[in-house]
Amino acid sequence: APQRISPPPPVARTSSSSFSSSQKNFARDMQESCHTPSLVLSKVGRRLTIDNDPEGKTSSLVLVRLAKMMISQSNGILYGDGEDERSGGGGDRPAGGNYARNALLDVDDQRGFEDSLDIIKRVSDTLAESIVSNSGRGKGGNANNDVTMEGIKAAGVLARLLFSPASETRSSCSAGDVFSSLGESFRNVDARSLDDHHLSGLKWAYDCLSLANGGECGNDGGGSGPFELPDPVASRYASLNLPFHIRPGFLSSVDLTVSNVRSQANFRTEEIQTTATNRVVRERRQTAWEGDDGVPGFAYSGKVMETGTFSPIVRYVRDELDERTGRSYDCCLLNLYPDGDSGMRYHIDPEQGDLWGYETAVVSVGAARRFAFREVAGGGGDPSGPPNGGGGTKRKRQRKQPPQPPQPQPHNFVVMDGDVVEMFDDCQARFQHTVKTAEGKRETAPRCSMVFKQCLQHSQ
Repeated sequence: APQRISPPPPVARTSSSSFSSSQKNFARDMQESCHTPSLVLSKVGRRLTIDNDPEGKTSSLVLVRLAKMMISQSNGILYGDGEDERSGGGGDRPAGGNYARNALLDVDDQRGFEDSLDIIKRVSDTLAESIVSNSGRGKGGNANNDVTMEGIKAAGVLARLLFSPASETRSSCSAGDVFSSLGESFRNVDARSLDDHHLSGLKWAYDCLSLANGGECGNDGGGSGPFELPDPVASRYASLNLPFHIRPGFLSSVDLTVSNVRSQANFRTEEIQTTATNRVVRERRQTAWEGDDGVPGFAYSGKVMETGTFSPIVRYVRDELDERTGRSYDCCLLNLYPDGDSGMRYHIDPEQGDLWGYETAVVSVGAARRFAFREVAGGGGDPSGPPNGGGGTKRKRQRKQPPQPPQPQPHNFVVMDGDVVEMFDDCQARFQHTVKTAEGKRETAPRCSMVFKQCLQHSQ
């Protein structure tokens, strides 16, 4: 049952000699008894201070745990069971109700919601203070940067869930009130200490926080607000010349649901052939291929999809992308992931540069999922293999290989309803991409993606 969380009391300062035992206790509590957002906040979050969490590890863990829990809950509340007719066939937003207050934070009234936000702010402030403190002492390195980066990325997710228009939140505070100190703290971080995946994650997190606070995404530095990317970080990020871009909430104003996409597109479940073993397996996802007259069929993994006429909703989204980005697309691969157990392994899209142009836009509809890029050099496996859960083979025992240099870490993001992922230039040559299965157990909420492409014979 929902419970009320009392405001955080003053916490006595903890000696430096005992903070490690405090962290062990926090970790034990998180593992054994923190199974809802309210329990995470009441048992761990409200007890955190810079004295018992000087490195920010527990603060970051709390934010990450909250984000995962709330993504799973919001998927179920907003988008319903994939096959449940009571929810409009799956994928429909509810008619109303303050889902963020009543369900995501597991509280039953406005006071409980405000108290929960106070504790989240406390956790965010503790992480921010640890970042400033450790930066001043020259403490950094990949391990510490990984901890802080996952924390601010989780904060970006929480801000969107709690303060975006879709959440219908009624609160006296804003995303800026809760997370501004965390945004400001990265002005103290040496941008030279950040790896590529840190920079892309930080850029995405700031875009999410800015969007939730009523601003716009795509900030490139030069501002002074709490969610303006610090200039050194913006400069280093720009120097990467990454061939992909995540646009949080880019099409959130467009009336899109999984149900209306499903009702208009001619989705089919088909069999494919794996490249590595030539096994024939049945896809977990459903697919459709639509385009303008003259666009050829789309082929992958041994199957060829005939080109159907653009359905009204796909044509509308295509036109919106054209107007907002200035890029034209004439065909679209639609993927319907029926539940949280369906996803796509790391892969590259087929025939890029031969039949299809290098620019691709992926529009996400419905449940939130993790989307990632990894450099091809760090790949392996079957890039065009079946979706997760759609079949697979046992790995053959391989000879022990000599030690290899560490590969760059993947670039990880959470894509939500209305987000757009753009891939361009040499993205498909340098990176594989994946759509992860749901991190929550037994998720039934569906997700649809619209993958817009340009046929080269039309563009010439």
